[in-house]
Amino acid sequence: MKTWQVILFSFLCGVLTAGVILLIALPPRGEAVQLAPLPTTPSLTVYVTGGINQPGVYALPPNSRVKDAIQASGGSSPSADVNAVNLAALLHDGEHLVIPLTGETSPTPAVPGSSITPSTPDSPYSAENPLNINSASQSDLEKLPGVGPTRAAAIIAYREANGPYNHVEDIQNVPGIGATTFEHLKAMITVG
Repeated sequence: MKTWQVILFSFLCGVLTAGVILLIALPPRGEAVQLAPLPTTPSLTVYVTGGINQPGVYALPPNSRVKDAIQASGGSSPSADVNAVNLAALLHDGEHLVIPLTGETSPTPAVPGSSITPSTPDSPYSAENPLNINSASQSDLEKLPGVGPTRAAAIIAYREANGPYNHVEDIQNVPGIGATTFEHLKAMITVG
């Protein structure tokens, strides 16, 4: 190597070394970058009532099934009729899952996207002939779809404790009767 090449090479190495030292010694500029948390899959929130040991609202992983909700709520009670529900059915966020008791009939699902309430062959009540829930007897209430002896007794007990129902929607205040059951009943009941 020639002398001028050695001098040039040494000079470049010195400048490079000084630059690295300067970068290391300088305080950082700007603001710290906050990293966003990793995306998480939202859980399903379901309300489980009826023939289970611990009724309540439970958060379950996505793609959970009815059997998972029953397990999360402490398992089925001895009086539950788990054969009346589809244990393999997928749950949906915000769903009210009612596990019927032995002897109760489970509500017939409505047609999706329709406001038509399915009729049951055993129920004499309809939109043209609704049942007055303020004066109905235990046996009359049991003729409604999804209402067995336990729910009928709960409807009467609520009425006796709180006075007459003012609106048909008030029946949802009865434990075990949520939005899904109400959708099946609303065309068949009245308070007048």
